[in-house]
Amino acid sequence: MSNPGGLDERGGGSAQLLRLASIVIVFAAVVATSGVAIAERVAGKNEAFLLLTLKRVGGIVDTAMGHSNRFGVPRQATLKLLAQAERLIKDLSKIENASPELDRQKVRMRLQIARNFRIVGKTDRQIAHATAAEHLLRGLVRRNKKDLEAQGWLSDALGERGDALVVQGDLAKALKSYEASLEIRQRLAESNPKDAMWSLKLSVALDKVGDVRVAQNDLSQALDSYEASLAIKKRLASEKPDNKAWQRDLSVSYNRVGDVLRSEGQLARALVYFQASLAIRQRLGETDTANSWLLYASDAADD
Repeated sequence: MSNPGGLDERGGGSAQLLRLASIVIVFAAVVATSGVAIAERVAGKNEAFLLLTLKRVGGIVDTAMGHSNRFGVPRQATLKLLAQAERLIKDLSKIENASPELDRQKVRMRLQIARNFRIVGKTDRQIAHATAAEHLLRGLVRRNKKDLEAQGWLSDALGERGDALVVQGDLAKALKSYEASLEIRQRLAESNPKDAMWSLKLSVALDKVGDVRVAQNDLSQALDSYEASLAIKKRLASEKPDNKAWQRDLSVSYNRVGDVLRSEGQLARALVYFQASLAIRQRLGETDTANSWLLYASDAADD
């Protein structure tokens, strides 16, 4: 993997990257928000430069957060970086009559910030940015109902909010967000049947709905979701048998169904699914010894 700026991949390099991210954010803020009037002139006269700067900000923040999480940079430093990113996106929101492309970039940044707040466990901020992204995306979809990218991002924003609500223990609201995300992904997968990405995203949405149903002890509904996800993963795995990630996902899906059947007392049926999962993991272990951990059909591996 490339090392941004040639930084040493240790704590010191990570700290340098955090400082670099802070500098770039400040620079972008100067470009974008030296007063709303200046920001609007920049957006109007040289929007391409502004968009490029903002994209680089997002990329550097993501990389810095990844290094921070990996190398144990103090939590306060990472929160300070995210606070700077928040101030930038807040100032950008003051620009009136923003172009659709600038709105799209604001969505990207909102989702990036939400995901990074997830990393540091700030679910309230994660929800706030996911919800802000949702509002922007609904506007983009209203402008162009054929904007598949915006619809996909909308499903991502809803899913992100659902993830945070699960952590907060609000399963009812989490389920509502997940089901709204699922509805969009079903529509996108049906309209793009040959696009594996939409099928994969649909299977993830089904699994999340199933997970909440299990937590609510609604095993029948959970089983329906898990079986629908399993059917998708079976199809994808059969289309690309050499795709080890998809094979692994299929084994996890078999486990999910097996777990629900076991909880329902259907032990014979559960055993069939567990054995199917085990067979996949054994096959993967035999063909790729470096990933022999796939043999262990544990709950931890399913996360």
